[in-house]
Amino acid sequence: MDIQGLGDRLVEQLVDRRLIADVGDLYTLTRAQLMQLPGLGDKSAANVLAALARSRATTLARFLYALGIPEVGEATARDLASHFRELGALMAADPARLQAVPNVAPSVADHVAAFFRERRNRRVIAKLRKAGVRWPRAAAPARGPLAGRAFVLTGGLDSLTREAATARLRAPGAAVSGSVSAKTSYVVVGRTPSAKQDRARRLGVPTLNEAAFLSLIGSPAPARRHDERRSRASGGGAPSVRRRGPAPRRRLPGDSQTDGSMSRPSSTPSTPGVYRAAPRTACFSSHERTRPDSDTHPRWTSTRIR
Repeated sequence: MDIQGLGDRLVEQLVDRRLIADVGDLYTLTRAQLMQLPGLGDKSAANVLAALARSRATTLARFLYALGIPEVGEATARDLASHFRELGALMAADPARLQAVPNVAPSVADHVAAFFRERRNRRVIAKLRKAGVRWPRAAAPARGPLAGRAFVLTGGLDSLTREAATARLRAPGAAVSGSVSAKTSYVVVGRTPSAKQDRARRLGVPTLNEAAFLSLIGSPAPARRHDERRSRASGGGAPSVRRRGPAPRRRLPGDSQTDGSMSRPSSTPSTPGVYRAAPRTACFSSHERTRPDSDTHPRWTSTRIR
């Protein structure tokens, strides 16, 4: 919803003075109320009101993310918006229908269904709609060769940035998530991968290295550096450029192929201590305000209201 100028400190002052109790109350603020706050003059108050007015035009995906539904980050919010296209259909969906969305695990489906069952949450949503928060109908999911497949990216790629790789996957219809689950189709493994690679092995999710990933999306593998090709052609020994990325990983128990292009782990566990890390939890805001009486109430700060 992208409310510029509405920082955490300002939100805290509004809550402490009981000018707002939830995100819907932001759109009822007046210039006189804002000017009661320390350090907020007439011009600053006008800027905040103008930003609030602009934020009324948003997208369904941003709106869902701003609600602070547990375990629903930006990628999941985008997948939910693309699948259901309308808020009413999403609010009426039961966990079974929610699990039909790519990357929505049973636990996420339960959180989403429970959130929309809460009468208080439904009242806040109604208040936002009444205040003029609106969005166009979400676009239907792309129908391409990768439709219905879910990908997770971990580690850096030599040929594409993370944003470019995500865009290349979504264009032919794939879904991109930030966490590995049993519903994940492939995990793309780049340089210095995280514990997602280890989780993929445990769940039996196939992994792709960069060359296999580029082949899948129809891009050529990155060319060798010019000075490296010239050095090898002239028999000059080792190239003068530094090798990029970590040393090749030795084959582990459970790897079904030796070329590294694509591997589906077998039932044999991976070697202990290799790429072992504590599970990561998605965190999109380091300052989230929650009402203490319910863990399903909307969380909102300037970093969540987008």
